[in-house]
Amino acid sequence: MRQLADEQVALRRVATLVAGGARPAEVFTAVADELGRLIGAEATFVSRVDHPSGEPGELEGYLTVVGSYGRVSDQVPVGFRLKLVPGMVQTAALRTGRAARINGEQLAKGPYGAWVGTLGMRAGVATPIVVGGRRWGVTVAATSQEDFPAGTESRMADFMELAAMAIANARAEEELRGLADTQAALRRLAMRARRNGDASRERRYDGPARAGRGTLGGLSADRADRDRLAYRPGRPSR
Repeated sequence: MRQLADEQVALRRVATLVAGGARPAEVFTAVADELGRLIGAEATFVSRVDHPSGEPGELEGYLTVVGSYGRVSDQVPVGFRLKLVPGMVQTAALRTGRAARINGEQLAKGPYGAWVGTLGMRAGVATPIVVGGRRWGVTVAATSQEDFPAGTESRMADFMELAAMAIANARAEEELRGLADTQAALRRLAMRARRNGDASRERRYDGPARAGRGTLGGLSADRADRDRLAYRPGRPSR
């Protein structure tokens, strides 16, 4: 019961951030933070799957960290990218749709085993993040201990299943903000084009008008000259 109560408190804190209009990066980091505290992980990461074609398909592409918490967040900050390859705990979780665990020799001999060793991590658990029925990303918890306690996978899966709703809302908010920014840019472009068009029309119409005024002025001057030549004092008019 205590674990369930802790999960609910953690989820409420994340939901409060979303309701308050927090930026997606804040929400993702909060999810990583709350999960790490909940299961006693020394490092947790929320990562988005970036498929090369832009559409989910085969497990290829990159993981981009969007939320980072714990002792290695400086080495694995938000924006950090890692290529998806076979043998990774993240790949296993995404392929099966279930939480996966890795530790010991399997981790050390994995595709990024040497690099993980430099971070001081000896075990990890990953669970997929499903948003709108699609494999949006994956969460990883890591520890310097030999392994996580039994049942860590189910606790992570339960928490992330509910946290996925907050992630979906943050993602939708991000898309709406992006759309609003695009529309604002288009409006500015349209206003600029309108101003340029108005200025161009003014130049186009003002040129002939000035030329016309000059021509009329010249005609008036010619007529005045002819009148002066036609009139000579002392000469009777006919």
